[in-house]
Amino acid sequence: MQAILEAMAKTNRFNINSLKHIKSFLSGIFRLAAQQGYYEGANPVRETSLPQVRQADETYAYSLEEVLTMIDAVPEPASTLIAAAAFTGARRGELRGMFWENYSEGELLIARSIWNGITTDPKSRKSKAPIPIIPKLTAKLEAHRASLGKPKVGPIFPNAAGNAIDPDSLLRRAILPALEVCEICSKPESEHGRAIHEYERNKVLPAWRGWHAFRRGLATNL
Repeated sequence: MQAILEAMAKTNRFNINSLKHIKSFLSGIFRLAAQQGYYEGANPVRETSLPQVRQADETYAYSLEEVLTMIDAVPEPASTLIAAAAFTGARRGELRGMFWENYSEGELLIARSIWNGITTDPKSRKSKAPIPIIPKLTAKLEAHRASLGKPKVGPIFPNAAGNAIDPDSLLRRAILPALEVCEICSKPESEHGRAIHEYERNKVLPAWRGWHAFRRGLATNL
């Protein structure tokens, strides 16, 4: 067990919190095996020590001001996707798993999560409960639905092929170009190139901190 933890630490893929969860998971396997009569003896994970790895990155939560600024700054449908992330707390895979047939009467049911093209159940039982939709998000969703021809079924955020779009695709194509712009000429950083001035990011626009930062700020913002 110690060798497994050491090998994982050497990959540099895990921070200290991840290794703690892994150790707890491994310990649970042997605990359940003992309870079911498949293993006898002391739990071999209990006496292991956590290897030295990097500390967990600091978490970030978007403020309401940052959320509203982003909603106004980015084009559709990215604007509605950001509103959905900010006002439902859905994870990235759950955003991709939002379907029109699960949205009605001011509620949205997260019935699936799509991650790397694989459809699974939401992460937890609580995630499967209907989410109340606030009026601001309702207005955004209805306008977005109208732009798609008022579909009754199918993904709320489809790609050109009609499948659920990967939020990271919209991030690269629409969100980052709208947020990472020059303070002087308003050109996106990716298109700035050699200009008569150095690129200076427009600090009025919020910096992108990841999809999960919407979920972290949800309770405070609501």
